[in-house]
Amino acid sequence: MQTTKWIKDNYPKQSQWLKVILLLLLFIVVDFVIQNGAAAYAIGHLGITGSDQLLITLNAYPLYFLIPTVLWTVLFIVILQRAGLKLFGGFRFSRHQVAQWLIGMLFITIAQIGMSNLTAWLYPEQIQPANEQILESAMPQMAVWKNILVFSIYAPVREEVLMRGLIMRYLFPKWPYVGMIVSALVFASLHVTTLWIHFLTYFLMGFVFSWTYYRTGRIEYPIGLHALNNFLSTMLMRI
Repeated sequence: MQTTKWIKDNYPKQSQWLKVILLLLLFIVVDFVIQNGAAAYAIGHLGITGSDQLLITLNAYPLYFLIPTVLWTVLFIVILQRAGLKLFGGFRFSRHQVAQWLIGMLFITIAQIGMSNLTAWLYPEQIQPANEQILESAMPQMAVWKNILVFSIYAPVREEVLMRGLIMRYLFPKWPYVGMIVSALVFASLHVTTLWIHFLTYFLMGFVFSWTYYRTGRIEYPIGLHALNNFLSTMLMRI
């Protein structure tokens, strides 16, 4: 099904795949440099050894990693604006969009409870995904303000801009269902998983975020849904 009716803004409706791919490559390259620079600093100056400890340390977002990665994300959004790939629609909201957002929140809750119970039945020895285990191990190294900044603001904005914004909105504007699936697959692949059911859980989450974007046409809604979900999840980890 080809349609552009889901895009509820005045931005160009055509696919800009070449520009999107080049911008995605730019983001990946710079992000790779930042992450490896932070890893090199942690190993060389802090004496951290072992890949597991390094992963936990970086997921606690020490300032030498947090500052450059947040600045790069902000700069990247500015670059997108300059390149004509505008994502944010301002402060225009409707009852219909809010209702779709609430439905998305309901879907997220049902998906997480359902997948959690299914995982407990199939894999009782490994209910928690590896990604959540890493985050839970990193929590003691994080202040509450950093926890909120990273997981409730930074991560949702960064991931939704890339997944729903660039991939779904500008790579597949005429095929939103394809974009929903592709962006959900990419979203799941970016989270550390060791079991297929954990990958499926993240895929379903990504699909709900995509569905929310499709139903509202505004990226602010999946960002808000993602932010609320992350906030609740990480606060529960701190209890």
